[in-house]
Amino acid sequence: MTRLAKQYSLSIVIVTMAFACRQKIAKLTPADSAMVKDSAVKLMVNIENDISAKGPAAWLNYFDDSPGFFMASDGKIAFASYPSARKFVLDTLVKIIPRIKLVWSNVKAVALANDAVFIAAGFNEDLTDTKGLTQHTHGYFTAISGLNDGRWKLKNLHWSISH
Repeated sequence: MTRLAKQYSLSIVIVTMAFACRQKIAKLTPADSAMVKDSAVKLMVNIENDISAKGPAAWLNYFDDSPGFFMASDGKIAFASYPSARKFVLDTLVKIIPRIKLVWSNVKAVALANDAVFIAAGFNEDLTDTKGLTQHTHGYFTAISGLNDGRWKLKNLHWSISH
């Protein structure tokens, strides 16, 4: 089993256990589960399109502006909160990497509840800096997304970059 597959499997187990511990979990019907999964796939398509068209600032439209938000990268906390992510994206990232071409692959979605979904996908990114130089990266992405005012938002996410 590859490192990414092990990470994905472990993430599924942890997320499933966390949600299983909640009280009063309503069983999802197959139709509800399919609807949540379909919404998650649409979310990923929208993220891919918006990041590729509008640049890295578009990420802020998809991060959940709540106290529980965090982002990790390669096993380390990159942003402990939404305000720290917002500050970095607007003050630094858009100034050094104004253009990103993002492509997801093999998107997986696991419905956790009517308003929560676990998402996983491979990704390829072309990061173009202010001098026009492009760096290619690829890896694996996992996230929990929840409904916030009728829109899916990423509550937490993790990027693993393949080296």
